[in-house]
Amino acid sequence: QAWHWVDPARAVPEVARVLRPGGRLGLVWNRRDEREGWVAGFGAILAGGASAGADAERPGIGPPFAPAERYDTPVWHDTLTPDGLVELAASRSYIITLDDRSRAELLQRVRELIAHHPDLAGRETLRLPYVTECVRADLRPAGSAR
Repeated sequence: QAWHWVDPARAVPEVARVLRPGGRLGLVWNRRDEREGWVAGFGAILAGGASAGADAERPGIGPPFAPAERYDTPVWHDTLTPDGLVELAASRSYIITLDDRSRAELLQRVRELIAHHPDLAGRETLRLPYVTECVRADLRPAGSAR
């Protein structure tokens, strides 16, 4: 879940260095399933506060690893209160680092989504859908062809 915090140009060789020959790198991300309308709206609000690349596509792993394989889990749900959804938004690093006014405005937009979206308005609990992305890449043996 933290791969976005590393510089792949430095991290990939270091991971390869510490893995045993034939070792495997596994990466996992929980992504909001934005196929649901209100979740897409929530994501759009968060993107308004995102710095470049905050929730961007994952970087490639690349050599010396074999091509990555990916598996996505079926949708699962996290049950939150409306305040819990606001707290989730407020916990994002790219929201935390906004100036006070911008952060307050963004969180107010989340509150307005909760209050007015037909799938959320008046509910005591919300079911936030996620898909877990699982990526693995095997370390190629030294001297092997791409």
